[in-house]
Amino acid sequence: AHYRRWASIHTLIFPYLRARMAEAISRGWPITRHAYLVEPSTPELWSGDQYLFFLGDDILVAPVLAQGATSRPVFLPGPGWWPLLGEAPVAAAGPHDAQAGPTELPVFARPGAVIPLLPEVVDSFYGASVEGVTDLEDVQGALRLALYPAPDGTVGALGAPVEGLTVSGQGLSALTDLSSATLEGQALGACADGDSTGCLDADGLVRVRGADLTLVIGDATLSLTGPADRVYVIGVGGAAFGALADATALTELDPERAPGWLHRSEEHTSELQS
Repeated sequence: AHYRRWASIHTLIFPYLRARMAEAISRGWPITRHAYLVEPSTPELWSGDQYLFFLGDDILVAPVLAQGATSRPVFLPGPGWWPLLGEAPVAAAGPHDAQAGPTELPVFARPGAVIPLLPEVVDSFYGASVEGVTDLEDVQGALRLALYPAPDGTVGALGAPVEGLTVSGQGLSALTDLSSATLEGQALGACADGDSTGCLDADGLVRVRGADLTLVIGDATLSLTGPADRVYVIGVGGAAFGALADATALTELDPERAPGWLHRSEEHTSELQS
């Protein structure tokens, strides 16, 4: 269950990684980046025995390497960095004690970032012809957006267009309630069967379609400019990941039982021998 959850999270961020692949091809920038390449003026982040890295410029990963540790120190290069799956940002810059339970990994998103995600987890990035196995073709025409407002309430100010989409937001925060959003002066109702635009889905995420539209959420605004026929699913912080933002339940392991794949391997070997 632990592996499945993190593999699913990795799958969801495919659009973000695909944009980093394009940078690698066009500019020679690695997808996985040493902190010096991203924050050269913050030696506290990359000097000494930090052992952390960036995916692109907007995702900071801080693996836990100490046996049995449930937290680790991380130096954040400014205020307002969000735990990727969190509900609110870390207020202060500098040293931070990142919590990391047995099934958790400290990962942070840059303030103001818009992380593009697949609309749903797929089974394969390659073509699939077996019924019930989903691939990228099955989720074409939709994009999920995880918003991480900066301390000044903006999103999208620093990022380049993503998948042909430009995002600009003001007045946003961890307290922004997307369920109160309006589009063209109309409140968003619950998404009905077959309805994928201008509504709130079962997870409370906004679903809209359009080439040039602006959502108004109280005093905040969020503007999207992109392909006219694409559906956008929008959430703030970890809410955009849905149930995957919740930690995997930790259960006791049976020390006498080998992993399932090993059982199957042994059974297969026994069949061959017989």
